[in-house]
Amino acid sequence: MVMFAKALGVVFGTIYDVKFVAHYCQGFFGGEIGLARVAKLLDVECFGEAHQAGLDSLLTAVVFSKMNATFRSVTGMSQGCFYGIGPTIVRAPPVVIHVPFSRPSPQ
Repeated sequence: MVMFAKALGVVFGTIYDVKFVAHYCQGFFGGEIGLARVAKLLDVECFGEAHQAGLDSLLTAVVFSKMNATFRSVTGMSQGCFYGIGPTIVRAPPVVIHVPFSRPSPQ
């Protein structure tokens, strides 16, 4: 789990999990609810058919934005937390690669 959490931090940077955020929002059943239900409670319109990757991603982004606007203090304490995974996901520092630079000799 620790290695997985580190890999998520490297690949995605800062992470917020809507289900984890919902756990701390009043009226969201302690986070034990799905994305469509959270959207309905927030009056966010679902577009298209559920469980289509692009549509679920769009819905997740809109739901998170609405949750962030409604429950400001929740996102700060839930940064890096992923529902069901113990270790906190930390944004990995950028990797700096030093490339030696040499000027071409004048001819």
